Amino acid sequence: MRILAITAQPDLPEAYLLRGLKEAGVELTCVGEADAKRRELIEEVGIPYHELTLQSKVSFSAMRTLRRLIAEVKPDIVHSFAGRGLSNALLATLGKPVMHVAYRGTMGHLSRWDPTSWITFLNSRVRAIICVSDAVRQYLLSIGIPPSRLRTIYKGHDCAWYTQKQKADLSTLGIPLDAFIVGYTANMRPVKGADVLLEALRYLPATSHIHALLIGEVRDPVITALGAEPSVAPRAHFAGFRADAAALVSACHAIVMPSREREGLPKSVIEGMAQGICPVVSRVGGMPELVKDGECGLIVPPSNATALAQALRQLELDRALCSQLGSAAKKRIETKFNISATIKAHLQVYTELLSTVRKKS
Repeated sequence: MRILAITAQPDLPEAYLLRGLKEAGVELTCVGEADAKRRELIEEVGIPYHELTLQSKVSFSAMRTLRRLIAEVKPDIVHSFAGRGLSNALLATLGKPVMHVAYRGTMGHLSRWDPTSWITFLNSRVRAIICVSDAVRQYLLSIGIPPSRLRTIYKGHDCAWYTQKQKADLSTLGIPLDAFIVGYTANMRPVKGADVLLEALRYLPATSHIHALLIGEVRDPVITALGAEPSVAPRAHFAGFRADAAALVSACHAIVMPSREREGLPKSVIEGMAQGICPVVSRVGGMPELVKDGECGLIVPPSNATALAQALRQLELDRALCSQLGSAAKKRIETKFNISATIKAHLQVYTELLSTVRKKS
């Protein structure tokens, strides 16, 4: 089978998915940004990589490039890993017998009343949509996409990707050596709930040694204001954007994601779990699929700072439980969210789609 993969900035799971497909015998061609960080991982196994910048959902230059490439490669399936790639690929292949597969990693931002949704995920020419979680699948069902087009395939990982030679020294960020460190990694928008974490710090007793390490860009002025409050500031440490976020998380005791809504399957939580760090997440989107409450982490209600504070305090007081949940979290990534299973599941989707074409012919 011949697959044209349209990406932009592939992460590790995406890059290793493409490698795995190639190693399984798929004739694969990749399109992506010129400066993609994982480009070398893709090219080193012999996957042709074509540079393309997708600046908008409708780019005539991108469509021309894709149309030429599709005529050259003659793919059976075009698999788009982002909305811009999908819309341009659909427009570029008008009148061509090419099947389209899409990836959806988040909930929200689609509507039957939005014309741009009809040139992406609502388009009937999209034969399959790979959903990163069942929560995303249920969302797409709710806006009228037929169930026959939807497949849930978890993004696969390998714990070895995140193994650190040594834990980061967080004292350089002003965190005391005896602190119980709670890590949070995200671009801090209201939906991500960083303010819930900061509010939870207010409810901790004076005897608690819990400190929060917040990694990522602050995109919500509420966060800046909360972080400066006298009751919060001594316990909150902002690291900003860090390319070595996974290394910083390695020194944490717990990883937190208190999102309010629309969470697909957060990569930052998986990166922490893969390192044996206990997750504490809100009951939102796909996170309950990732974390089993009381088995490999803790789940709290969304927008409930009191409940989050209680969960963090429980882990601080019971370090054995925290360690036990962290070990179980790593095991869950190894068994339920591994890259080998993801590669096999994608191959199955491609095979099923191609078999329907052969039956019709």
